[in-house]
Amino acid sequence: MNILICPDKYKGTLTALEAATALAAGVRRALPSARVALCPIADGGEGTVESLCSADGRIVRCPASDALGRPIDSFFGKLPDGTAVIELAVASGLSLIPEAERSPLHSGTFGTGQLLVEAIRGGAKRLLIGLGGSATNDAGAGIAQAFGYRFLDADSREVNPVPANFDRVMRILPPNSPPKIPSVVILSDVTNPLTGPTGATRVFGIQKGIPSDLVESIDRSLFRFSELAGALTGRNFRDHPGAGAAGGAGFGLMTFLGAEMRSGFEYVAEAIGLERKIREADLVITGEGSLDAQSASGKGPWRVAQLAQKWERKVVCVPGIASDSEEVLSRFDRVIPLVGNGVTAEQAKREAARVLESRIFDFLLRNR
Repeated sequence: MNILICPDKYKGTLTALEAATALAAGVRRALPSARVALCPIADGGEGTVESLCSADGRIVRCPASDALGRPIDSFFGKLPDGTAVIELAVASGLSLIPEAERSPLHSGTFGTGQLLVEAIRGGAKRLLIGLGGSATNDAGAGIAQAFGYRFLDADSREVNPVPANFDRVMRILPPNSPPKIPSVVILSDVTNPLTGPTGATRVFGIQKGIPSDLVESIDRSLFRFSELAGALTGRNFRDHPGAGAAGGAGFGLMTFLGAEMRSGFEYVAEAIGLERKIREADLVITGEGSLDAQSASGKGPWRVAQLAQKWERKVVCVPGIASDSEEVLSRFDRVIPLVGNGVTAEQAKREAARVLESRIFDFLLRNR
């Protein structure tokens, strides 16, 4: 029996690879003769470097700044063909900032820009940038600053381009000595524009910590900033699908670096040969932290299930928690949440690997 294990991350608990390893241990205990293949997935957010570099890539460690400008040790991936894979979350991510210190009005993406510049200095022939998990709402201004763009106030003094200062920015100047930028591809499945009712601030801002009474004014500031950026570069991607990804980093990357937007899941799936692996499997096992209505909008396990159904393969999902929505549950042959049957949410998070292994072991033992 061929079993393919392809979970997404369990956010804040397990990486996709850690989850796949735990599930594989349970499968091998229950079915010692089964052939087990691990294929952790990602959609362009956290885990993208791990997924794309798991076969033959390598990790490059380098210093950067977190979203609040503090020095951190960060990394990016390097593939054999010279492609650099960067996750915004490993420099400008929300998970790097303690909850009590989160302040999207004073946070920026400069650290992500540092990783991109370092990758170019290291000879990267192409940049893949996974967006997701950001602590920021700066429209990618920090990334532009790392490439040498300058943001000036009415007295021609430089301004740190974070949302709290956007109304002070009167001019944007291009880099004096811009680095030669290779092709840049954004990996994201977010389709929100930069501003407006479905834009970065109104949809994602409050959950990052923007006070509700400031949402409208920050959205207006982003609109004005996009006008300045568009006037300078001759291109304005404010309304482009995905411009609002990662607090508007999608906008900044397209506007300042000429980036191309691609579906994160589709790109990663193609790169790791996911459909072929599903076609060759007898059983597919997937999972993520929360299987809910957002999953049905196209998150990793949902897309895995679509491919499994295309090839008439059974698919089991082992999420941390699961919605009781029939639309969500019906996509899978079986859903086995970690929480429930004597396991609390706190226990499932604290002992996620052990519970994952136990859940899939019990299921396969009963159904072999």
